Amino acid sequence: MRVVYVSYDGALDPLGGSQVVPYIVGLSQRGVRYSLVSFEKAERWSDTDARDALQRRLVEAGVRWIALPYHRRPRLLAKALDLSAGARAIRREVGEGGPAIVHCRGDMAMAMARWTRGPSLRLLYDIRGFFADERVEGGSWARGGIVDRAVRRLEAGNWSRADGFVVLTEAARRRLGQRHSSFTPHRVIPTCVDLARFRPDGDPTRKFSVVYGGSMGSAYPSDAIVAFARREGILLDPVYTGKAAAGMIDHIRKGIVPQGSTVVFIHTGGQPALFAQSRALMNHINQGSRARRQSEAKGERR
Repeated sequence: MRVVYVSYDGALDPLGGSQVVPYIVGLSQRGVRYSLVSFEKAERWSDTDARDALQRRLVEAGVRWIALPYHRRPRLLAKALDLSAGARAIRREVGEGGPAIVHCRGDMAMAMARWTRGPSLRLLYDIRGFFADERVEGGSWARGGIVDRAVRRLEAGNWSRADGFVVLTEAARRRLGQRHSSFTPHRVIPTCVDLARFRPDGDPTRKFSVVYGGSMGSAYPSDAIVAFARREGILLDPVYTGKAAAGMIDHIRKGIVPQGSTVVFIHTGGQPALFAQSRALMNHINQGSRARRQSEAKGERR
């Protein structure tokens, strides 16, 4: 089997290194022939040691890596440039190697594959989330606005062209079932982690539970991030580990995690993302401080 895997996340990014590369390398060892098309940020690409190490790892696994530059600005033009570059790269890979499955990780990758207009392409739509819904729920844009309608048209076009799809959860599959009357072949495949890389210290026979975690806005776990920083001196990122911590706290409060259990929380990094959202996070901290002072003042008056 031959697969062209397209990821708008860079293979050198923490997400690409934890969710894309191990997946591809593992399946390559089982006989799948892979080409990886990824979009690399300039600051990560400039780290020649990390870049060369990844290149060696992929070559040893028999993976052909097509690394394209990721463009940030101007936003709309940058997206158009990346879409065009991705479509050309997919077309070349399929043309040189013959028929292939194109594994499209997310909506941008799926749009690139659609632009190739190859009649022999079989497209696997790897649905990582519902982008338009997330932006509406997070307050980034209004439902029914110009941007919202454009993104939903993109999502609908991706769906209609897919020969198969993958989702992360049963809940996501049910949500798709509410929107579409018929399904293409599909599979629920949760995001996985290689537990061999996380070996807890201490008694190896001791039972433990594992929580795996990795834009600050109303949809993100500001409370959990602030609580961990204040009480434990641990910084969490707002995209992955912050959400995982919020989920863990919620499960403990609801009793889903039994009282007295030993929980191993895997902190996968990502703290630099905090600095990109520092202003929003500080606003949240200041609002919480004002609320506590007001509460204390009311208590004193009583």
